[in-house]
Amino acid sequence: MSAKSQVIGQLKGTSGLMRPRFAPGQLLRDDDLTQGVNYTRELSRLLFKTLLGCGVMCGLIVKWKYQCDKLNILIADGVALDCHGDPIQVPAPQTVTIDFHCTGQEVPPFLYILLRGCGKCCAPRDAVCGSGDGDGTSQCTREVDGFEIRVVGERPKCVCGCPEPNDDESHLLRTHCRCADPSPDWCYGAHYQGLCGCNCANCSDCDCEWILLARLEYNENSEQPAWKVDHRVRRFIRPVLMSDPQVELEHPKQENQANAEEAGGAAHAATHAAAHPAEPAVAAKAALRGGGGPRRHPPAAPVSRRT
Repeated sequence: MSAKSQVIGQLKGTSGLMRPRFAPGQLLRDDDLTQGVNYTRELSRLLFKTLLGCGVMCGLIVKWKYQCDKLNILIADGVALDCHGDPIQVPAPQTVTIDFHCTGQEVPPFLYILLRGCGKCCAPRDAVCGSGDGDGTSQCTREVDGFEIRVVGERPKCVCGCPEPNDDESHLLRTHCRCADPSPDWCYGAHYQGLCGCNCANCSDCDCEWILLARLEYNENSEQPAWKVDHRVRRFIRPVLMSDPQVELEHPKQENQANAEEAGGAAHAATHAAAHPAEPAVAAKAALRGGGGPRRHPPAAPVSRRT
């Protein structure tokens, strides 16, 4: 039976990626060169937002301090990834100063620190020759990536971040594994389910251009006004580094065997304690040692006799 006869259904289509192709003698236009740049950018966008989503990749720790009765919010340097898959680099620490007394605003119970990317055109150059009257037009030849930081008193509906923290902190780390909570209702649920796109809250795909860095909670009961920084609202994304599987194949019995012996000794000690309730202290000591029962003295060395 041929391969074609086994096909039950078939459908072909195109993706959103397009790359230019060049040939000898071809007249190049500006859109041909631009398409070459756009292809690499759209490719990296697709990979980044599919593999990681959006959020903080490194740094961008938020702190605060009062100076001259003004609240200074300090944002450390770092890198984030927006919902489009574009990196946002903050190359140096930044400070946002807020003076509630000067503006006459009441101090809100919470402050939210937001970050988004932006661009700036520079290096203008004449695109066409003028008519001699100085009316030649200029075009931007370079675009510099930038960032914008905002401090708001209410959390936006469309923002890349995790839900508001509550008393239930089951999503926090409880073991040595640093993987995030895979629950469907948590901010990493869509990632573990293999869903594409950001879909932040009730927003459509990639509408949440802002990235939530931290939440500041105001403590009005203290003698001196104080703020508490809470980073649980930010979505932290980073590739997990795993152990080398080749090393585990080359050394399969060293660490694994030691862990298995320790776990087996503890289990045997618990079984012995259940079967002999009169010896709980002995069994507990054996479990701490990792042994399988009461300690026995080693046999005495044989005594050599002269014949």
